[in-house]
Amino acid sequence: MKSKDAMKMLNHLKITPHQAQSLIDAKLTTNKKLVSWAGLAPSLHQSGNVEYHGHITKQGSKMLRWIMVEAARVAVNHDSRMRPFYERVKHRRGDQKAIIAVANKMLKIIWFMLTRKEPYETRNMKRYQQKLNSITTQ
Repeated sequence: MKSKDAMKMLNHLKITPHQAQSLIDAKLTTNKKLVSWAGLAPSLHQSGNVEYHGHITKQGSKMLRWIMVEAARVAVNHDSRMRPFYERVKHRRGDQKAIIAVANKMLKIIWFMLTRKEPYETRNMKRYQQKLNSITTQ
């Protein structure tokens, strides 16, 4: 691990050490810029006062987008905070769009965790200790 910030991100149940370090290296100033850089922001079409939100832009880091989507897939099964959000969006939009929405939300949470220097509030201590142990054995 290169930084203490990356260690704090491991509090987020679904983030691995490698994923944490790649997010730290991004160093973006706002959560919207981070989401946009990952290509998880919805496209926007405007005409006068009418706004249409479309598919994700897919512009930016393919690796970070892949990391966050895979982390979101794990999160919906293990995180008591992400599961209800996923179910709500899945009911309206379907599985794929719900996973992207969870990835987007997770990325925003991670950005706020890093800027405010706060741990993830619904972490699983047993899982967190397993991650720390795997880091020390490497």
